[in-house]
Order: sequence, then C-alpha cells, then structure tokens
Amino acid sequence: YNMNINNLKINGFGNLINKEIKLKKGINLIIGNNEMGKSTLLKFISSMLFGITKKEADKISPWHSSDFSGKIDYTLDNGKKYSIFRNFSKNQSQVLNDELEDITSQYGKSKTRGTSAFYEETKIDESLFFSTAIVSQGQTRLKNDEEHELMQKITNLLSTGKDNISYKNLKSYNFKDANNNCI
Repeated sequence: YNMNINNLKINGFGNLINKEIKLKKGINLIIGNNEMGKSTLLKFISSMLFGITKKEADKISPWHSSDFSGKIDYTLDNGKKYSIFRNFSKNQSQVLNDELEDITSQYGKSKTRGTSAFYEETKIDESLFFSTAIVSQGQTRLKNDEEHELMQKITNLLSTGKDNISYKNLKSYNFKDANNNCI
C-alpha cells in the first residue's frame, strides 16, 4: 500500500505540545535544529499508527502538559481515509472513517498498544514502516556518487513530479509553439 499522512494533531507528546502539522502528498522534509522535536515527531507518527507500550509511554510523556494524546489523518492509495485518535495515558484509541463513523470495533486491539487498524488495513508493521517510509538522521550512508544521484532524483521529483525527468534539462530545453516560436 501507498499512503499519505494528511494531518497530525499533537495535544501532548514529549516536547511537542498543541501542534498541528499538515503534510503534503509526496515527500515531506522535516528540518530543524537539535532538540527541536524532529525525532519526537517521527515517534509520534509511529505511535499514532501502531500504538506504544506503557514502558515507551513513560519515556515520551509530555514535558509540560497532562494531555498525552493526538490524532493522525491519513489516506490509503485506494482512496480510503482514516483518522486515529489515541490517548496514550489511558491506552485508549478510536478509529474513524472518512464519514466520521467510529469503526474501532472492526479492528483487533492489543492490551499494550491499542487498536491495530493501520496494520490490519495495510499489513505494514512498525519495522517495515521505518525501513521504507522514513529516513532518519545519520541512518543513511551513501557513497558520493550515490548521494549525488539521490539528490538529483529528489530535485527532479520536487521540481517536475517525476524522478526521471531532469529539471536542469527541462529548464534548458527550448519549447516552441505551433509557429516555431520559442515560448
């Protein structure tokens, strides 16, 4: 499955308090200074999709809030939209479909992690999610030529929507209209 995370609402999670983040379809790049919450944001996303254990919750409980909860909205490639709400301090979760119907009971529930809706819909577990959907800082090592190729593909993708269409070549190409005039 492909999926697109549309929106994140963080009521309280580590150092992230009362944040709403809208993500765009495609690649989203999270950049910030050290200790600004980039890794915490990634942990929030995985915790919303897969839940967290009590032991994990103790490590990431909010620093300056008693509201340890949030919501994630996502769309699967088949067009189905879901919202997952989680209250981590009470190990409660709720799943809504795109018509805002509570469909939580359609999915299994772990005593330690809550609903398993995302896994049941996609068959993507946390390990697969982190190895395919997220590249964390310092976890990717490339040779110089591989790094250049990857950067070129990302630039092409962001500029043209396709990773195999070169923005540089497209920019230097002379387009002509029906009368052979450059446009």
